[in-house]
Amino acid sequence: SSAAVSSSAQRAGHTAISNPASWALLLTAALLLVGTLGMVSAPPGRLRTPAAPGRLFEPGPLRSRGLLGVLALLLVAGAGISVAFTGMAVVCQLAGRPGAAGLLEAGVGAGSVVGGLLWSRRPHTGPRSRQFALLLAVFGAGLLAAASLPLVAVGVVMAVTGLAIAPLFVVAYLAADELAPPGQQTEAGTWVNVAANAGNAAGAAAAGLLTD
Repeated sequence: SSAAVSSSAQRAGHTAISNPASWALLLTAALLLVGTLGMVSAPPGRLRTPAAPGRLFEPGPLRSRGLLGVLALLLVAGAGISVAFTGMAVVCQLAGRPGAAGLLEAGVGAGSVVGGLLWSRRPHTGPRSRQFALLLAVFGAGLLAAASLPLVAVGVVMAVTGLAIAPLFVVAYLAADELAPPGQQTEAGTWVNVAANAGNAAGAAAAGLLTD
């Protein structure tokens, strides 16, 4: 009956409002919206002459072998980051503290922000390959160290490991900008996003299968 449908809808609405996970999703959506609006309304850092329009499916910046190498690296790094986040949730679940997963992930995020700020404070003149190697070594060493530690120590180690994440993406975007043909830097930066997101998706799928 209509009364039963109305009652069910009210219960569903009450559950959505009172559920902390729902609020977290709403907050995430709001932050994404604000960030997107801020980005699209910001003036360009520098003006470039647009490249002549090409065919729809031409490779564009993917002609650069160097850029393909950067994208392959980000594919692997994105998968590793996703596996790490899933692994932290599993560790918290096994320790009987599933709610601690949010704190661990927040620690990684805070470490990433600090790492990005510290990275931007000093000039980097070495080759991009050396920068990639250093950052991936920090990230990999952190994951290996966290694999055999108790919950609190995992949080500390992963927060320190997060220091490498934002700089890794900074270096990737700069490398893409340098390796792309003239007038195709924006498209190259978009491919950086594609590679990282594809790695995240693949890593999450693999981690879910392994931890189930």
